[in-house]
Amino acid sequence: MRDIKDDLKFGKNAEKEVKPILEDVFGKLNETDSFNNFDFSNDNYYVEHKQRNIPFGQYDSLYFDKVKYNRYIELKKENAQLRCFIVWSCLNGRYVWEFKDQFNGNDACFYTYTQKNQDRGKGYLQNTEMVSVFNENITPLEDFKL
Repeated sequence: MRDIKDDLKFGKNAEKEVKPILEDVFGKLNETDSFNNFDFSNDNYYVEHKQRNIPFGQYDSLYFDKVKYNRYIELKKENAQLRCFIVWSCLNGRYVWEFKDQFNGNDACFYTYTQKNQDRGKGYLQNTEMVSVFNENITPLEDFKL
């Protein structure tokens, strides 16, 4: 069974390591509280970081909890100029995707699904809505420009 304390510690350590790298791209970032859907923010950007212990390209997409996408929609209603990003640190580099609508014309940028009966570190099984972003919509952070 997963231990939520170990998961949180792992995530916090990864955030500390990546923050200076993200600040090179997004400018000075403030850490958000642990209950926020994004890890970092400033006046212009919200940034979520995910550590993945796989190489980019092992699967056709990278995923995150849909609650973060739902929060992006709320934030855009409050401030249409705000931009939101997710950065994945994979075994072979860091990769970024800017939150946007699910469809670009007829092409889907991502798909949603339900992860069923997962132990999310709380000691019981639950279902979680997820977003998987297709790799062709994800950019290596080293190639990314605002």
